[in-house]
Amino acid sequence: MGHPDTPKEPVRRPRVLPQIPNWEPLIVQAGYSGHALAALCGVSFRHLQRHVKITYGRTLSTLIETVRLLKARAMLATGCPVKVAALTFGYKQVSHFSRNFRNQFGTSPSQFVICAFLGNQVTTLKRASDAPDDTR
Repeated sequence: MGHPDTPKEPVRRPRVLPQIPNWEPLIVQAGYSGHALAALCGVSFRHLQRHVKITYGRTLSTLIETVRLLKARAMLATGCPVKVAALTFGYKQVSHFSRNFRNQFGTSPSQFVICAFLGNQVTTLKRASDAPDDTR
């Protein structure tokens, strides 16, 4: 044991947060929960909030919501119904999902699905029309 007048060394945690190159898999693994993400990283929730704000200039909840909506958009691009995507990513109300999606991407989820589907159709038609004509 040390002398009572000897100052104790501060407990230092490893600087894990700056070493995380991609937050997306961790956010998904944490179930889109800030508290679960902090626990996964081995830091307090408040410490994680401060780190994200200082490093990325946005709030932790905004970062998590952005990842959540990007994942939902990818699901919608496959033709998934809006309601299924909303429920898959934890929205209890489809209207809440639609509002957040529109605020993030500038279009409604249903309009996005239509455009994604039509975009694929137009690309497919364009490729078919660009194909060499073998009937010459």
